[in-house]
Amino acid sequence: MAVVAQHGLPRDSAAPTEQRQSRRRAMADVEHFLSPLFRPPLGLAVTGAALKYVATTIILADPLLRTRGDFIREREDSGMGARLQRLALLVGRGVFIGLAAACFEQDRVILSEGFRHLSGLQCCHLVAMVLAFSPNTVAAVAAVGIIEVKAAWLNGFPINSCFYGSLADAAAVAYVAFMGLVYLLPLLVISTIYGIPGLCAIAWSFSCEFVFGFVVRPWQLLTQGRADFSSFWIVLPAVAVFMLAVLQILLIAYCVCVILEKRYPQIAQQEKNKNGGGGRSRLVREMPAHVIGLMRELGGWKVGAEHSKDAIGDSSCSAELELLPKASDGKDVEISGAQPPRGSRLCGMAAHEEDQCLLNDTTLGAIWMMKVTGCIAMPLLQVCVVITAKVLLGQAGPWGATLEVFSERSWTKYFQQIWSSGSSGVLPILWYYT
Repeated sequence: MAVVAQHGLPRDSAAPTEQRQSRRRAMADVEHFLSPLFRPPLGLAVTGAALKYVATTIILADPLLRTRGDFIREREDSGMGARLQRLALLVGRGVFIGLAAACFEQDRVILSEGFRHLSGLQCCHLVAMVLAFSPNTVAAVAAVGIIEVKAAWLNGFPINSCFYGSLADAAAVAYVAFMGLVYLLPLLVISTIYGIPGLCAIAWSFSCEFVFGFVVRPWQLLTQGRADFSSFWIVLPAVAVFMLAVLQILLIAYCVCVILEKRYPQIAQQEKNKNGGGGRSRLVREMPAHVIGLMRELGGWKVGAEHSKDAIGDSSCSAELELLPKASDGKDVEISGAQPPRGSRLCGMAAHEEDQCLLNDTTLGAIWMMKVTGCIAMPLLQVCVVITAKVLLGQAGPWGATLEVFSERSWTKYFQQIWSSGSSGVLPILWYYT
């Protein structure tokens, strides 16, 4: 005869229930230390990551919004407007550093408190969640490559000679170095351990929901006259969030391309001709400049003499050369633009190096797109970390953990948390969305 517990249930049937409750308590203990202000609905989190990228691009003066030559000219400009701009950047970067330091202190307090109350895998899960949900992590991803591109384009350390400029550059270097060391490097480990299993769990759950929606639910409607759509209304908003993230990535890429094409229409036209143009005009455009000058000096063709007796050469050659741009005075093609001043970094730089930008550098463009995608995909990493932690703690399986994580981040709960935080949540919210 089975021994009956106080609640009237056999002890062997009550044990699994107690185990599930203890596992839920273990996960709740980990999530208790996280700030609820950093766990908004997924759609808002994706939008916040996009805003964080835009703000970081402006404050750190991402050089990819201009050509290499214009970037060097702006740094060498000593006018009053350039000095005021560097002073404004110094103030903005100081605010960025202050908000990042406050967020770092909050993360440190969470980890120190959590380590005193948690043990074993719970501490590992807490570290992963703090890294994934911290606004500093999104800011670190958004700042990737900015200092590196500046150093590569300048062929040296990106520190300006101007006083305000040197302070602003030093602040930017310190900010990027600190964020990369404290947040970005550990994030690479967390992404491998927690991100890949969580992503597989999401893919498995969506596949099960797809099969369930197109096979099981129709059978339930036919046999029982009703079907369970609870999981469908959880998965549908998640799919909409993924589509929103893709649209934001495409929107940022489109806006950057439009800005560069309006600033540099010649480079944009050259790339269009290179990719889509053909025939004789493309052949002439790609002809080396010294060959063009040599052919124009030949006796068989003279500038402006194509239809006269001086055109004694091949008519097809004259037709090809007529497609070339000619100066108004009839002289040979020369490189336009004023010569850079002595001591400038532009001295001795080739034309294609000076015009280097996202429009004509595919490698730079691919790296930039990977950074934008990684920045906006940070909320997805947050979901993957929580799903993996729930599965490892035994709270639920992949499908149940995925549905639970997607359902718990609602707009109502988030606005209640913001309202209850009062004035103490102003700075964290400001840093999360800027």
